[in-house]
Amino acid sequence: MKQAGTSRHIKVQGHSAMLSSTIIEVDGIFVGAAILVDGFNARRFYAAHDKVRSLHNETSPDLAVLLRTVTRQFRAGQGGPAAA
Repeated sequence: MKQAGTSRHIKVQGHSAMLSSTIIEVDGIFVGAAILVDGFNARRFYAAHDKVRSLHNETSPDLAVLLRTVTRQFRAGQGGPAAA
């Protein structure tokens, strides 16, 4: 499990803004990003791989918990064509 990179975005009037994002890789494969959203004090998962698609938009106040959940789902191979 690897996490790297962050980004900052400016708050758009009337909308919650992404404050930063953390790339999530499992076994060297990019599976998505954990996005820190303004006003929620939590990370939202943006799924980019079919094996973790069912976790898209999951939120967690703890990045480590989110990383473990995503890693477990990815390694179980659920949610994508490889699981069939």
